[in-house]
Amino acid sequence: MSPEVTGYLVSLVGATRSHPMVRLGISPRGALALCRCAKAAAFAAGRDFVLPEDAAELVPYVFGHRLMLSSRARLNDYTPEAILAQVLEETPAPAMTERTL
Repeated sequence: MSPEVTGYLVSLVGATRSHPMVRLGISPRGALALCRCAKAAAFAAGRDFVLPEDAAELVPYVFGHRLMLSSRARLNDYTPEAILAQVLEETPAPAMTERTL
């Protein structure tokens, strides 16, 4: 996995930890789970490298059950899926070129 993709994963995790509607964001163990799943998705696609899209596609499945929402989020009917969609939208993915792979 390239340093750019690793940085993207770290940014996604950090965004969950600083989101105002999240009481407890993704842990290091959750970050490692996303890393492993993204590697598996790349392998299943026949690649020996991970793209940012591999990780982004798996975020709802790997992170969804790990978020602990704040009381305010639950009162306003926020869901982990909605918050993760917002995190994905607001976290810029690195532009990957052949040179960075």
